[in-house]
Amino acid sequence: MLPSGSEATIAGAPYDDDVSYSFDITAEPIPDEEPEAWAEIERLRAHEDGLERNYGDPPGDHFLALHQALTARYPCITTPEGEDSPWADGPLIHNFGAKHTVLAISFSRVADALPFIITTATELGFTLFDPQDEKIYRPASWRPSSPPAEPAPAPTRPWWKIW
Repeated sequence: MLPSGSEATIAGAPYDDDVSYSFDITAEPIPDEEPEAWAEIERLRAHEDGLERNYGDPPGDHFLALHQALTARYPCITTPEGEDSPWADGPLIHNFGAKHTVLAISFSRVADALPFIITTATELGFTLFDPQDEKIYRPASWRPSSPPAEPAPAPTRPWWKIW
């Protein structure tokens, strides 16, 4: 648990338990390069924000599996079992869209809840974007689509040239 007070920070930001720590999760293909990956999550956010969503409809099966895994450990705050859960809003199922979700937890629970959420999401094949720490957590099975380029070999000179 993190200390309260104006001097405490999380991810370099002042700690305030009244503010939530939010992150994005998607199963969509994400570019290998980080600038393009962040641009893609922004595009997905804008797309989801522009959709008319019926909050009574459940998300797709891939997000249902994630929701079930997360709420098995941390029940939704709208249930009696979820009174001590880290979630910042609920019903949690309403946060899941077709291609993207934004989840939020209380800052006071980041240290214990976020590692579990990252591990669970990436093991299920999702990519998690943490904008507070500016980190991207790729699926456990992820491999770059192209191997990193090898550095060019140093030019060779005849043995008698010293410059």
